[in-house]
Amino acid sequence: MQLANDYYPTATLLLSADDRAHVIGIVEDGDKKGLADARVSVVGYPTEAITTKEGGNFVLPAHAADGQQVELHAERHGEAVDQWHPAGRFPAHLIFDGKR
Repeated sequence: MQLANDYYPTATLLLSADDRAHVIGIVEDGDKKGLADARVSVVGYPTEAITTKEGGNFVLPAHAADGQQVELHAERHGEAVDQWHPAGRFPAHLIFDGKR
């Protein structure tokens, strides 16, 4: 690139956030058994909530970059759990202990 007489060139850079990561995990009871019928969501995105099936596994869009912390919310039979977890490949373990 030759600057010639332009000593202060400008450039426009288009930046965007990488929010394509997912959050994966399992909803368990106090005995580490996967639970069905738990409604799990990323806080701020309740319309994307899923209901776990047998085994308690879930996958949700994190709306965050890989490694960025997201808050998860799960409800089941009147009990709720909120937990922070990094988006990406490490699974979250949301535990309903029956004491809440």
